[in-house]
Amino acid sequence: MKRTPIALLLLLGLASALGAQAPEDSTRDLTAIKSDLARTKADLETVKGQLAQVLRLLSQRSAQGSGAPSGPVRTSVADAPSLGRADAPVTLVEFSDFQCPFCGRFFATTLPALKQDYIDTGKLRYVFRDFPLDQLHPNARNAAAAAHCAGEQGKYWEMHDVLFQNQRALAPTQLTEYARTVGVAGPEFGQCVASGRYASQIERGLTDGAAAGVQGTPGFVIGRTMAADTVEGTRAHRAHAPRCTHREHNARRPGGPSSRRLHGRAGAGRFRSASGATGRLRRCITRQHWRGRSDRPVGGRRG
Repeated sequence: MKRTPIALLLLLGLASALGAQAPEDSTRDLTAIKSDLARTKADLETVKGQLAQVLRLLSQRSAQGSGAPSGPVRTSVADAPSLGRADAPVTLVEFSDFQCPFCGRFFATTLPALKQDYIDTGKLRYVFRDFPLDQLHPNARNAAAAAHCAGEQGKYWEMHDVLFQNQRALAPTQLTEYARTVGVAGPEFGQCVASGRYASQIERGLTDGAAAGVQGTPGFVIGRTMAADTVEGTRAHRAHAPRCTHREHNARRPGGPSSRRLHGRAGAGRFRSASGATGRLRRCITRQHWRGRSDRPVGGRRG
């Protein structure tokens, strides 16, 4: 008879303990929910910031597009790295970005053919101007400075090539490693990059490119070589290469759906292969070569 009250007391104690635990569990659950809501709110703020940045970029592109020159354009080549003879009859100026995949494609497929057939044979001078798209490619500006700093030790084009070959790995520590690879002295290189001494030159590339109507990369100006440090000719980016613009956000993977769309729409040109791009540039170079010359061929072509 005495066991029944004891059992009853045990049951009452257990129920009391469970009742005390339930509020604690509810408090923990409420804290977790509040934490999740805070994280969600922070994520939404991040997305809103990214959308605002994209909208600003779209607005800038629209403004640039409306004011692009339609006739002959003039641009400076002073202090810019170049390949080929300084007195070559035609000069091709590229406004480029070391992280732009389309610039990388031009470097890998079209530039070698132009170099072999035109630059190395004295028919064309090729000039490289910096046009880093900071909103899309945060490491492009530092990469441009690294190339110029390597140029102080006679290694600009070696660094230029390595940067394009490693477009997805352009962090500051990696730039230092590439400089070492091409034979650039580390301490001097590091001091040069840290000093920012080429910041104004890189900024001039953006300013000159925009004045020439460049709205994305790669952008080109091609014309007859002039005695002064300027080139007056034709803005050629629409005809010869796809470009990095705000739509490149959706075309980072070569061959992806957005990348394929860019090949046939505004700003992408009308070619669908590297050979097409090279062929169009060849024809443009030839036209510039013979423009205004009395010995221009009639009914035929010359190299």
